[in-house]
Amino acid sequence: MALLEDKEKEIARYKRIVEESTCDVCNVNGVNPCQNNGTCVALPPDGTTQKFTCECPNNYAGDLCQTLVECKNDTCGTGATCTVFNHTTVCACPFGSTGDPTQACVYKTSTACISSDGLYTTFDGLTFSYAGTCKYYVTRSCNCDDFYVTSTNIIPENNKNISIPNQFTIYIYNQDLYINPSLILFYNNVPVNFPFYWPSAYNPLIKAEMVSGQVTIKIISLNVIVTFSKNQLCVALPHTEQFYGKDTMCGAFGNIDGDCTNDVVFENGTMIEAPADCSSPPQATVSAWVDSWIVPGENPTCIKGSMINSNMLS
Repeated sequence: MALLEDKEKEIARYKRIVEESTCDVCNVNGVNPCQNNGTCVALPPDGTTQKFTCECPNNYAGDLCQTLVECKNDTCGTGATCTVFNHTTVCACPFGSTGDPTQACVYKTSTACISSDGLYTTFDGLTFSYAGTCKYYVTRSCNCDDFYVTSTNIIPENNKNISIPNQFTIYIYNQDLYINPSLILFYNNVPVNFPFYWPSAYNPLIKAEMVSGQVTIKIISLNVIVTFSKNQLCVALPHTEQFYGKDTMCGAFGNIDGDCTNDVVFENGTMIEAPADCSSPPQATVSAWVDSWIVPGENPTCIKGSMINSNMLS
């Protein structure tokens, strides 16, 4: 009888020790089983088994938060962005690009042209004709002078009602690239040979070349391409934040937002709504609009489009 009482007392003592103990499944000898600042959460007992789960920081995974989740060079496809979210890597194509982000992202582009027959097509598809010989901005950043393309036109002998480009200038990175009527390239007013690379051929930001009479200037870092051949000038711009948007690009090529009706924006900010079918606005409107983008200080002997349009009507 005394032996039984001793056993019961011993059992009671052990129960008291367990009840008063601060140890649990998430605190074994003062050690948190979860790694890398993970939070241990005790689960309801499963019979006699104590279980827990680890709530891991955003950039760790695994039962014990033992695995670092990070973006590496090969985590996502070419051109894609990588972020860590909810314990995993997430690949996405940047604004203005499309594709499978795990493979490759390609930027959408819009192209505007002046064709050799004098037809203008804006980035959003508005078409019109313009006759004038003053240097003007075909496209430029609306709110700063960090990028622009200008054109100087001639009036062909066989059609006095139009003008076609015969020289142009690109300004970017404080550098000036000019193609004259003889297709000679000038870099900051100094003639240079094709192919031309800036700042170096080893890691160029700009590349200019001429193949079969067509000049192509690529601003590699911005995915911008300008081509000029046989009095046809085209500019292709990507749908990045630098170029895409109603109030981002200005000039005779309009903006890039998929809406041709808001392309006719004068230098002073006045907008005249264009036809919804992207056909030409009235010629007087076109002449005044493009004239507003004539480069300040241009040769006073050049002929504005509005002057030619007035002579056509008289």
